[in-house]
Order: sequence, then structure tokens, then C-alpha cells
Amino acid sequence: MAVRRGNWKAVKLNVDTDPEGTPELYDLSKDMGEKNDVASSNPLIVKKMEDIMKHAHVPSKDFPFAYEDAK
Repeated sequence: MAVRRGNWKAVKLNVDTDPEGTPELYDLSKDMGEKNDVASSNPLIVKKMEDIMKHAHVPSKDFPFAYEDAK
């Protein structure tokens, strides 16, 4: 799962097995290759990106996450 807002990109890996995991965060203005996860030094941005992920996500029957089936 991923979301982009301006130069920020948050990526949440392994959502199927760890839906509450912390996303990685990248500043694409400085790191187009997404090599340096800056989540730990930008907790407010991570929180905003997680909020966007939660509110914008729409379940899909074509691409289901196992944790959605358990709800």
C-alpha cells in the first residue's frame, strides 16, 4: 500500500500479514530511488500519510487483503 503527497511517499509493505505496521517514508525531492527511509525523523508526516491510507483505501474483490476478509 502506498500514498504520495507532494514530495513525500509512504509505503506500507506486507499489509496482508502486518496491517498495523509502520510505513516507510521517502522524500522524493532528495531520494528518487527510495533508498533512505526517513520515517523515524518525520513522525508527523508518517501520521498524516497513515491517516490518508486509512481513509482513502477502498477494498477490492480483485485485489483483496486477507486481513479485510477477517473483518
